[in-house]
Amino acid sequence: LEAEVNRVGLCVGEGEGAGGMEMVASLADKPFHGAVQVLYHALVVVWMVSFCGRSEVVEALEKAQAPRRLTFVLRESGDIPTEKVVRVSVAALRNMAGKSPRLCGEMVGAGLAGVLKRLALRKWMDHDIVDDMAVLESIVAAELAKMSTFEVYKNEVLSGALTWSPVHTDDNFWKLHSEELDANNSEALRALARLLADSEDPTVLAVACHDVAQYVKCHPRGRAKVQSLGVKSKVMELMGHSNSSVRRYALNCVQVIMITCT
Repeated sequence: LEAEVNRVGLCVGEGEGAGGMEMVASLADKPFHGAVQVLYHALVVVWMVSFCGRSEVVEALEKAQAPRRLTFVLRESGDIPTEKVVRVSVAALRNMAGKSPRLCGEMVGAGLAGVLKRLALRKWMDHDIVDDMAVLESIVAAELAKMSTFEVYKNEVLSGALTWSPVHTDDNFWKLHSEELDANNSEALRALARLLADSEDPTVLAVACHDVAQYVKCHPRGRAKVQSLGVKSKVMELMGHSNSSVRRYALNCVQVIMITCT
């Protein structure tokens, strides 16, 4: 991967290994955090690819949701007993931050700002980690300053990294912004529906159920819109989830959908 042609070939084209960025990035997901060497080598590949600014490579990094996945690695870094994993993750994120607004927006949505603040409290032997984190923190802060409250929310939803940040439980936010979930062919609402169908993270599922319920309550046509996306059946399945929080928010969401007249 030292040659740019090989970095491009990993992301696009034909032949063995072509179009493999998403597969490599998936090795950074939580199930592989226990296999530190596998995780590290996958991150090194992402880091090396992140030096390339070719549009097809940037698009592959976006499609693979590389910023979200690397932010999750940093969030869980306390359970990964090696500094090199943090070093290469931060370095790759720093490279990606300047490549496209979508990559940078995904970092914001995945909660990188908070993760960096927590990491800054730890003592690092490698000064490159400290330098890269300082640059990243500045970039993310500048990006946040440009975004409206809804844009921050939308980037969180699109990143798939839902947490109980204050915006979710702010009734005024939903009264003001529920109809904005319809923008770009209901991009944010469709993303919530996908998370309900595909996510295995109990927090993500609980927050998504809560957000759908808020959307239905506050949007004049919310019930019809979520019904058209098949959300009700997905949420009903979650009423039998093993996690009690998911069950509770799923039940509330179904009740809201059934009793709301829109």
